[in-house]
Amino acid sequence: VYADTNFETGSTFSLYGIAASGVSPAAKATGGAIYSDDTYYYHVFGSTGTFTPLSSLSADVLVVAGGGGGSRGGGGAGGVAYYASQSLTATGYTCTVGGGGAGSADSEGGGAAKGTSGVNSSFTGLTAAVGGGGAGADSASVNNGLNGGSGGGSGYGRPSSDTRATGTAGQGSDGGLALSDSTTYTSGGGGGGAGAQGGDVNSGTKTGGIGGVGITTYSSWGTATGIGENVSGTYYLAGGGGGGGNNFGGGTAGLGGGGAGTNGLTLNNGLSNTGGGGGGGGDGVLTRGNGGSGVVIVRYLKA
Repeated sequence: VYADTNFETGSTFSLYGIAASGVSPAAKATGGAIYSDDTYYYHVFGSTGTFTPLSSLSADVLVVAGGGGGSRGGGGAGGVAYYASQSLTATGYTCTVGGGGAGSADSEGGGAAKGTSGVNSSFTGLTAAVGGGGAGADSASVNNGLNGGSGGGSGYGRPSSDTRATGTAGQGSDGGLALSDSTTYTSGGGGGGAGAQGGDVNSGTKTGGIGGVGITTYSSWGTATGIGENVSGTYYLAGGGGGGGNNFGGGTAGLGGGGAGTNGLTLNNGLSNTGGGGGGGGDGVLTRGNGGSGVVIVRYLKA
């Protein structure tokens, strides 16, 4: 049949409908930024958009909410929710990506409001993740962190009756506590991360609590798409913000996009599209770190 046909070296073709080895099938849907590895296609939504299958397919969906903003304590990470084997049809599915919460502000020696919680992310009506908890502050009425996907850290000067801000089961962790000595005014607790509770203020050094570490469960998704914080080839998502310092140092950021705490004027935001919590700050920090925005990723098999 091909006696009079010339093929150039390196050409590929299909024989009787069988694709040549090494030729990847086309993506089976539209929407978002499309990536692939040897097994899957990934559609990444860094902002709100529409995922539309070209025909019915089964997909896994990863939803990360926006992280909480920092105050005296670090912002909690956005919730992380995974939904396997979703049966989807050839219609448009709205992927809503939540923004990070705003960090609080004050003046030298003034009180600080709580950081704002992050915004929920969702995949149409099928899935949703809880927004990350905003951080606590040092005023008696606002020094508890906010509950959320992960809880925000407590503010310094908290009374001993204060409680830990809680995370959502299966999506995040609790926030860290400040010292209960209201006359010390040391530092704030760390925001919770998807993988670990936010750190309490160290009673010895009195530095800010460390941000809770994010999770590496979806590191292979990060390898394929670049989404998450890359630490020596391992990708972390949804780390908590470090607690703010005052006369002492701020807490380190939680791996997974959290912002570091500070006792200076530095603004340490959570990383975009990680759900990381914003870093906390001490007196005179006019603005604390904002939380990082969330992300929605849809993957399905190539075959």
